[in-house]
Amino acid sequence: MFYLSIIFIIFLLLYFFLSLISMFFQYCRHERSEKHRPRVSVIIAAHNEEEKLPACLQSLRELDYPNEKLEFILINDRSTDSTEKLMKEFSLKEKNAKIITINRIDPQTQGKVNSLIQGVRASSGDFLFFTDADCIAPPKWIKSHINGYEKNIGMVGGYLVLDDPNNNQSLFSKVQSIDWIYLTSIAMSWCNMGHPLSIFGNNFSIRRDVYENIGGYEAVNNHIIEDFALCRNLFKKGTHRIRITMDSDGAVYTHPVKNLKEFMIQRKRWAIGCRYHGPVAYLLMSVLFFSHMLTLLFLISGNLLMAALGVVVMVTSDMAVLWHPLNSLKRGYLLKFIPIFKLYQICYTTLMAPYMFFATRVEWKDSEYLYKSYNCMFL
Repeated sequence: MFYLSIIFIIFLLLYFFLSLISMFFQYCRHERSEKHRPRVSVIIAAHNEEEKLPACLQSLRELDYPNEKLEFILINDRSTDSTEKLMKEFSLKEKNAKIITINRIDPQTQGKVNSLIQGVRASSGDFLFFTDADCIAPPKWIKSHINGYEKNIGMVGGYLVLDDPNNNQSLFSKVQSIDWIYLTSIAMSWCNMGHPLSIFGNNFSIRRDVYENIGGYEAVNNHIIEDFALCRNLFKKGTHRIRITMDSDGAVYTHPVKNLKEFMIQRKRWAIGCRYHGPVAYLLMSVLFFSHMLTLLFLISGNLLMAALGVVVMVTSDMAVLWHPLNSLKRGYLLKFIPIFKLYQICYTTLMAPYMFFATRVEWKDSEYLYKSYNCMFL
């Protein structure tokens, strides 16, 4: 147990050190181009989203951007509910909207990737914006992203928030929101260091010429996390950098999962899809996993002192990482929930680790995928 304690302390020191690095690189200054207003295309793929799509479409109507430089590409991907009807009603009022209907699965590019490929092909904007049909974009979403583009920036990502300060949401929703903000904050810091880990596919944009230069979604090879694969392809190309902007005007709202089953399906997909992150991500995930697992192990074995040490060090480290993002995103009230978030994160990272190495089947929407290496087979 003595040697295990030494190993544990080493991982806690690494956790604390990496957290300080992430905190430091949150404060990088960037130039902003307030007057640049290029033509943009907002691309949204939807599959049976009649419940959440109306709020998404309403947020598109309220975007603060010149209408003559804005177009909407809405893809109805094999929906059997009223998704297509809602899109058509939207297009009757918004003349700059195009609707694409996909009626069958393409065996070469299955699922959402096929929808996104068709959407980009139908678009004409110089910048491509992506979000999901269950998301709500803030009015200045497009301006926030465009302001983040310098000459060497090819892709801009933004934060996702899953809580609504104006509504009395559940504790589960609040800790999910902290979790997404935490993950995005780590990703943003490493982007600023020149080692991008990933972006979230429901809040990012990319220059069209950069998208075409890296082969677009056609080149992601049916990766189960298509946004991660696109990000990695841009990083490998080395012609442009990736930025994640910490701006409340660019933070998109997405709905939290409702229950543990949905949460496990979501995180299982992430775990399987992230097998090829690279050495930096593996270092971060290893430190996170072993710090959490050993804390839980000491707690179960009755060594409360070591377990408490782990919780205190990690809560302090997480507070350092989250303080600036939560306040910048106008969610400072979530800081008091960080200890609960830590317990939640310890449990799920320990449980999800085996999926990264052994799981091959993933449920997504109403489909199932068999995942092998970078290829994904529709079942």
